Amino acid sequence: MSEISNLFMIYIDNEVGYTKLGGNNKIGYINQQGEVVIEPKFCYGGDFNEGVAEVSLESEGKFGFINIDGELVIDYKFDWAYSFSEDLAPVQINDKWGYINKSGEIVIKPQFDFGKHFSKGYALVRNKDRKFVFINSKGEFINDYIYDYASDFSEGLASVGTKNGWNYIDTSGKQVFDLNFERAHSFKEGLAPVKVNGKLGFIDKSGNLVIDSKYDDAQNFSEGLASIKLNGKWGYINKKNDIVIEPKFNFAYSFKEGRAHVKINDKYGYINKSGDIIVEPQFVIAHYFKNGLAAALVDPFIKIYIDLDGNKVWTPKNS
Repeated sequence: MSEISNLFMIYIDNEVGYTKLGGNNKIGYINQQGEVVIEPKFCYGGDFNEGVAEVSLESEGKFGFINIDGELVIDYKFDWAYSFSEDLAPVQINDKWGYINKSGEIVIKPQFDFGKHFSKGYALVRNKDRKFVFINSKGEFINDYIYDYASDFSEGLASVGTKNGWNYIDTSGKQVFDLNFERAHSFKEGLAPVKVNGKLGFIDKSGNLVIDSKYDDAQNFSEGLASIKLNGKWGYINKKNDIVIEPKFNFAYSFKEGRAHVKINDKYGYINKSGDIIVEPQFVIAHYFKNGLAAALVDPFIKIYIDLDGNKVWTPKNS
């Protein structure tokens, strides 16, 4: 097998070399050097996870899985499929979702109306009444279908919501805190954003509000910083609730690999942890960095990849 380990998706019309409105656009993959290593030929393709990616050759065709050399390792036999996580992948057969292993064998029979990927040993599934429950890797339920909303397990807890509010459960399905929140997000780096009295703050795993609920909106901590919205603008705080990057952006995403994409007026660029603009705002859509590269759209139909300094690593032909 090839030594290439990090592949990135491209979506182009092979005749013109770029994404064409109404064109015969296909998905392929490049490596970190911007070289095409799997030619664009798929109507659908997911990101590579755990060495494989879900693909479909036809718009209404079956899904299978390829490896990083483009070889078909699990046959085209699923109505839909998502990426592997913790050695299992959710697949759809006859309108029901179950899970397969990397040999393509069904290990949790299709029985759910929807199934998400496994995270920390558990997956979130939904029934026909649009209620959520968690299962383990054996397909066993850890609780009942009682939640209207839920997030993946993170740091041992999952946020769950009903008409009575939001709370957290542990991996036994037990509710953790006595009082509910108006909204609750996942724990990251030991803290979670929660809504109290209409504003966002952060709690620790004991349920203590360690950062007061005073923000209009907030995202999770990542790399020591969290983006927050205050008086209509987004900036960043640290875990001491110090504002380290002043709220001045129209939107601000979390930091990944030392970079965060932020919106200034109607364009996205990238900043570092000092708030310096590293890549000038120029994109209509921008994505997180992963393994040193980030996808960004210079217009709705031209997707490029840049490195951490904003250098173009891959661009469509004739764009």
